[in-house]
Amino acid sequence: MEFNDFLVKKVSLLVSLAGIILLLFLVFMEEPLEISPGEIDESWLNKRVISEGVIGGRFFSKDTLFFSLGGEGGLKVVVFSPTVRELGEIRDNELVKVRGVVKKYKGQLEIIAEEVETIG
Repeated sequence: MEFNDFLVKKVSLLVSLAGIILLLFLVFMEEPLEISPGEIDESWLNKRVISEGVIGGRFFSKDTLFFSLGGEGGLKVVVFSPTVRELGEIRDNELVKVRGVVKKYKGQLEIIAEEVETIG
């Protein structure tokens, strides 16, 4: 059986597109794991997590919000370009749930927040 170039290109394009769509689906459907701030260690680097705790040591600098999850001395959380809602809701001693990715910056673990919501 003989294949023409047009058919081969068409099939190759369709298979490539299907693969890209499948990869995007897998990346976006990955559920973050729930873990307490004190349990996060090096093994959690670059993983998406959900963690709850009390805010301590909140401060704002150059369009970035920083706070400790689990009170003073807890795990650092970084919120780039926080929304007005986030700025209003995120206060010291507030109980929050953070969804984000664990990263390491200057030798310290931190969560780069994708979403922060108050619990109570």
